[in-house]
Amino acid sequence: MSFHYLLERALGTCMAQIQNLQILFNIATALLATLFGPFSFGTSTLTLKILVFNVLLPSACMANLGFESDFRSGDPFWRFVGAFLLMRGLMLVLHMGWAAVRRRRFEQIAVNWLVTSWVSASILAPPLMKSVFGVKAQSYAAWSEVSAYIFQLPIALLFFELDSVFRPEQDPKRPGQMLRTAEQCCDLDGCPMVVEPALQKRLNRAQIKDLGWQLAKKPLSWALLAGVVFSATTLGPRYLYPGPTYDPNCSYVEYTGFIYLFFSSLAGCLEPIALFSVGIVLSENNPWSCGWMNIIGYMMIKLVFVPLLMIGCALAVGLDGELGRAAVLISVLPVSPPAFALTGHYGVGLSEAVSCVLIGKILVIPSILAWQGVMDAVGVFPYPSSDTPGVCELAS
Repeated sequence: MSFHYLLERALGTCMAQIQNLQILFNIATALLATLFGPFSFGTSTLTLKILVFNVLLPSACMANLGFESDFRSGDPFWRFVGAFLLMRGLMLVLHMGWAAVRRRRFEQIAVNWLVTSWVSASILAPPLMKSVFGVKAQSYAAWSEVSAYIFQLPIALLFFELDSVFRPEQDPKRPGQMLRTAEQCCDLDGCPMVVEPALQKRLNRAQIKDLGWQLAKKPLSWALLAGVVFSATTLGPRYLYPGPTYDPNCSYVEYTGFIYLFFSSLAGCLEPIALFSVGIVLSENNPWSCGWMNIIGYMMIKLVFVPLLMIGCALAVGLDGELGRAAVLISVLPVSPPAFALTGHYGVGLSEAVSCVLIGKILVIPSILAWQGVMDAVGVFPYPSSDTPGVCELAS
């Protein structure tokens, strides 16, 4: 590849690069504030974890599903969502197969699944899509999160709760216990504390009742349900969502914007606060505590296998050109920082989540450039050709 090619691609992702530098600065600020400032690992992490899990993550779910996504919009919305659903479904099958062979628990499936296929779409994806494809392509970021909210998060939540039901004696403060030690972390090979696999257990009636009660108490469960209802009935996207400035919603009911503004304002705080929490956790937990080999394994899956799988999924659902390339580039983005809240809430896999978030942020720009080059080299998902003259051409 020539220097001009690399320069063109680098400039095409400049907005994402700037955003990523701000993210790394956020993490570094939290780390320094904990080491030399007023924040403490125990109290601050617990407070931010509760805030993210019980307030900000449900708000983001409600904003994305209930207002920004219209389940009745048809094509290409559902083809794009379908590509991510297929990718996440296949990753779940692979992780469950691995757990069955290695005799691991549900929580280990959930952790491995989250840190390899839950992407950070709300902060990095919009500037990346805008830089590469234009202003209107920012909507792809919201579309990519739909499958995470309607499929990945509910199942991950169920898996975490299943293990809590199966072994309540090991969760005296269930739910909401703090991080287990680094020696008890849950990596690709599983935790050393595992004695018997939950995959071979059966729920009795009392445990089913307890599981339902625990899920019903979660604000995230109600946010998921409300978001699906708002979108399926078009109440949110048609009447309560004013729309972005580049594509305003003409059927929006005036003076109801405060509803979306409330949820979107809280949702906007989700990843910055989660990233700040990651920096606090790094003050007490070495990001390499679970071993270099495990981290390399996670990064190879996240940055190589998942984008490659997404190419196949995008082709399978009929995406091409801009939509296919957008899906692949979004799949390259690092793990969503709110994974910290889920893993921290249940006290398992926090070290993996923090390590994958940090290293993923460091490697994201080179990975995006590399996958741009790969897709150009093999001719898959080419940039759509445009016959429309630019502004400078019209002026001349």
